[in-house]
Amino acid sequence: MRDHSSHRIATRAQAVNGLLERCNFHRRVEEVDLWDAFDRVLAGDVFSELTLPNKPTSRMDAIAVHFDDFAHGMPDTHGWRRGREFEFCNTGIAMPDGFDTAIRIEDVEVHDDGTVRVLSVPHERGEMTSPVGALIRK
Repeated sequence: MRDHSSHRIATRAQAVNGLLERCNFHRRVEEVDLWDAFDRVLAGDVFSELTLPNKPTSRMDAIAVHFDDFAHGMPDTHGWRRGREFEFCNTGIAMPDGFDTAIRIEDVEVHDDGTVRVLSVPHERGEMTSPVGALIRK
């Protein structure tokens, strides 16, 4: 067994202060390009100059619809046309202007003539979408 009787006992704070006193530490701050920042330590907080996404986006491959069309349950979607009652929207892509809700493509039958048959009713406005700023806020 080793003899530890000559070891000094210090609190954590005392040990840290002792190390810092013996270190030749000079804080240097420099601004570098993001790609050159890997393996470096940040000198301060990082802030975004923009908000992402800047428009609501679809959370999955879907069709974009107007939630108000489903206010009273399932509407008759026979004859719905692309660009008028619905539009296709892919995962992570901004919702088409004027549309506010997405329905998974698995819950839609797409016919050869370009019409669709919706098989499920959205329960709330914005369903299956990510709001503005869901990833990063300015």
